[in-house]
Amino acid sequence: MKTTSFRNPLFSIKDKPAKTKGLVRRPDANGKAEKPIEREQRTRVSSAAPEQEGEQAQELFKLELPSANKEALEKEASGMVVSELDLGSPLPVFLTEAARVGAATLRYWQPRKPHNVGMAAAQKQIGEAVAAEIAHLLERFAVVESQWKKASAQQKDETLVRARFVYRETRLAIEFVLDDGVEDGNDAVFAALTKTHGVEPSIPELASALTAFSLFGNDVRDRLVDVDGFDVALLDEARSLAQTLRLRGEATVKDDVASSLRHDCDVLLSMIQKRVAKVRRAARYVFRNEPQLVREFTSSYARERRRKVRKGDVTVSPTAPTSPSKEGPTD
Repeated sequence: MKTTSFRNPLFSIKDKPAKTKGLVRRPDANGKAEKPIEREQRTRVSSAAPEQEGEQAQELFKLELPSANKEALEKEASGMVVSELDLGSPLPVFLTEAARVGAATLRYWQPRKPHNVGMAAAQKQIGEAVAAEIAHLLERFAVVESQWKKASAQQKDETLVRARFVYRETRLAIEFVLDDGVEDGNDAVFAALTKTHGVEPSIPELASALTAFSLFGNDVRDRLVDVDGFDVALLDEARSLAQTLRLRGEATVKDDVASSLRHDCDVLLSMIQKRVAKVRRAARYVFRNEPQLVREFTSSYARERRRKVRKGDVTVSPTAPTSPSKEGPTD
């Protein structure tokens, strides 16, 4: 899949920097301020938090980053290009477990009886605002994913679906006939075309890709005729579809927006994944003598899969979609 750079601003920087050095909580319904819990963060109740069980997750999504932290996240996101993302679990599971990691980090930041250690011991490695960062990124992902689903729904028409099908079928058929163990000029041309157009191009790129692969397909048409299940008439249809797509300026804009938003989703997921992994590594060390606490940070999904693999119930490779790019919009 051809990669795109991060484009859309994800982090709304509207709140003022915290006036206190400590992480504070806003007054409750009775006007009483709650006890401060950490530095350089503030709290609020979030309406965009994923569904989570228990009060721990609720506490996590009350955290809010100051403007300086949001600016740092924006800078990090702007420099990211995500070409392939493997979350290691279905997307809903990943989001749920990420929130649990953030909640566990918040809960065990300071030592609690009977434990004499806390995650604060690793703040140089993970950052003192990591729990709030995870919560904030999860919230932003929910917003951007919703925008992406709306944009994707607008571009789902029969012509575009057919064009993508024809492109995929043509490209794979050509790749199949060239996979004969002999390296020649055709292999070099195919490699160049694939590098230029990618596996899943946007509408403007799709039109060019259809034309290019159609012309190249005609060069090896006599070999494609013998491919079982491939209709060489698709080569002619590809050129017609390419012309139709070039005339669709409005659809081009919609596709560009959807592609950008989808990539922004992957950027956010990658940032969440990075922080979750960092926290889990730190927790394994900090609580190395407290295995029951380590389990609160590690993946229950991964543990269950390992258990089933040992029993022979499932194969090693997960079959469920693991990111928006792979699973597509869902209702």
